[in-house]
Amino acid sequence: MDGPADVCIAQHKVYVTQYRSCCMNVYSMRGKLLHSVGVEGKNELEFDGPSGIDISIDKNSIYIAELRNHRVQCLNLDLSFNFFILDIYGARDVKLTSSEVVILCYCDPCLIIYNYAHESIRHMVSKEVGKLVINPARLFVDESGNIVITDYGAHCVCVFSHEGELIHKIGKGGQERGEFIQPRGVCINQEGRLLVSSDNPNHAIQIF
Repeated sequence: MDGPADVCIAQHKVYVTQYRSCCMNVYSMRGKLLHSVGVEGKNELEFDGPSGIDISIDKNSIYIAELRNHRVQCLNLDLSFNFFILDIYGARDVKLTSSEVVILCYCDPCLIIYNYAHESIRHMVSKEVGKLVINPARLFVDESGNIVITDYGAHCVCVFSHEGELIHKIGKGGQERGEFIQPRGVCINQEGRLLVSSDNPNHAIQIF
């Protein structure tokens, strides 16, 4: 792999976006490379800065956020092209719910929510110093629709309601427990624990 950016597991396969090599690789659960799709470019099945990825088996869809192409590209599960969601400046991450496509980007506001008809239905979360988020990195949506964003600029994790109201702000810049240096990866496990990866010198994942 060259510059792995994000990972998603579906149907006993591991899907990994490759930021530097501008492709997506599909592996078996034992690590065998099964498929690779994409080259650098702006056309269908081409990528520039593929970053976040999420998969919906029900929708037969793979969504990939492209940071430098400023879009989200959707593939079918057979890895054929489906459609683009365009004009998403600095598309960083994407997460799918049963009814919505949640996109994290560098524009302001930094959360754009679409329905599956590809219509933008809501924009929220201001992105600037003194506002809610400075530099969004990664995104997670829990079963209740709450939205979790890691902020590597403010060295914290923000939790928003489905409507965009700030519920919690976790952590601050630092190297102690509960503090972060440029947090990025985030998820909530089946036990309801929040897991956060960051550039702390102890090279650990913090669990809340």
